[in-house]
Amino acid sequence: MKKGQVAIFILVSLFFVGAIILFVWLKSVEQPIVEEKECSIDADCVPNECCDADLCAPLDEAPECSGVICAPGCGSFDEKFLGCKNSGEAGSCKCINQKCAPIWP
Repeated sequence: MKKGQVAIFILVSLFFVGAIILFVWLKSVEQPIVEEKECSIDADCVPNECCDADLCAPLDEAPECSGVICAPGCGSFDEKFLGCKNSGEAGSCKCINQKCAPIWP
């Protein structure tokens, strides 16, 4: 081999080694976790169960409650209110930091 060919071989080899190192590094860098936005306003949040719910869910994950009959009282289905907790008053669903959350009086 001539000196020029050896130099080109070394440069090409260094290029491929660098490319492999860059590829491995890019694959190993942890991608940022993007949290899913559940809501923008309170109206985007609903109870997560038909009767006596205690958690909230995004509107697109609302349970199908047509024809469901709940026991009378705080457990009755309402698109806006949760069942009663210790206070005896119904809670509601609110959008807090783009997440649906239950709020109790």
